[in-house]
Amino acid sequence: MAARHTVEDERFLEWTSTRHPERRRPTGRERHTVPSWYEWGLRELARAFYVVGVIAVLVFVPIQMEYSWLSYGLPGVLDPTLVGMLIVIFVVACILLAITGYFFLWKEGGWVDRAVARHRETRHATSDKGRES
Repeated sequence: MAARHTVEDERFLEWTSTRHPERRRPTGRERHTVPSWYEWGLRELARAFYVVGVIAVLVFVPIQMEYSWLSYGLPGVLDPTLVGMLIVIFVVACILLAITGYFFLWKEGGWVDRAVARHRETRHATSDKGRES
């Protein structure tokens, strides 16, 4: 069931946005409708591809590790316990790297925020030069 916004909610949002405008976070609707294509692509689309890529790596690499070290119809090249431990180590390392990379890219003030700010400055500087002519 969807959450219903009351008048008190609207007043609170208005109060917090006017009192502390630097703390105001964009709503879901603003995040999807207000930004440019470049900003939306970096914030939303790239984030979705990042998550799908991490899930694909976490699923397919262990399967390939198992198939490459435990050959079909022949005795295993390595002990299956060792292969299992290597898979667990890989999955844990991959999750830690994925979380670190996610925070590096999408935290507030991270790489995506800086790239979007550079793009806005470049776009506004270009449009200002066009007006002067």
